[in-house]
Amino acid sequence: MTFDDFKKQFEIFSKIDTAEKLAICESQYEKHLLHIEAENYFEPKIERLGDDIISKYEKNLNDIFLFNKVKDNQFYFLVVPSFEPENLLILERERDNYVLTHVALTKNYWALFYADNKISGPEKTTSKAGLSKAIGDKLFALLDKTIIDARQPKAGRFTLDGIAYILSKVSNGVQKTVFKHSPTKTSKSGQIIEIMQQLIDNIGRLDDTILLNIETSIRGLHD
Repeated sequence: MTFDDFKKQFEIFSKIDTAEKLAICESQYEKHLLHIEAENYFEPKIERLGDDIISKYEKNLNDIFLFNKVKDNQFYFLVVPSFEPENLLILERERDNYVLTHVALTKNYWALFYADNKISGPEKTTSKAGLSKAIGDKLFALLDKTIIDARQPKAGRFTLDGIAYILSKVSNGVQKTVFKHSPTKTSKSGQIIEIMQQLIDNIGRLDDTILLNIETSIRGLHD
């Protein structure tokens, strides 16, 4: 969006008839551009250590999914919706191929925990699938770069509802974790999330067509 287009939208709500309003419009446009740039990158995630309900929820969720047990040859991709059940996709590298493990809660744990914070072990289901070395290698490289490139956004925005996506790996004995909250589908982070979501949605039926679409998407992000 050009500044002229942004200015037209701004003036729908407030006509720019003073230097102060023009300055406000220019400032908002700059934040808009920063936000678009930030959408392409995951953000470093800092573990919450407080006693508030969100910190306790996150700690319990990590325990439920063994999120702090990531191995050297794995990526963990945790999906935390506002209302749907939380779920985890594990991508694990073996000698000649890759294994996908999807662990899904049967109910939204946040809702259960909010109603009764003594609940710590909700029911879950597990599904597994294989992934070829060719696709797995490309996906591993993409996720590795995603974590390396993670950065703090310069434009301050936040979303109350939506879906948080948390990606984690171990490097040199240290667990590195990044996240993204409901990015646009056209952003780079949104496209990475879409790849992982396709694997989750189709883990029981990863046929050649789906795998080709996934491989093409991965290749496009590498280019």
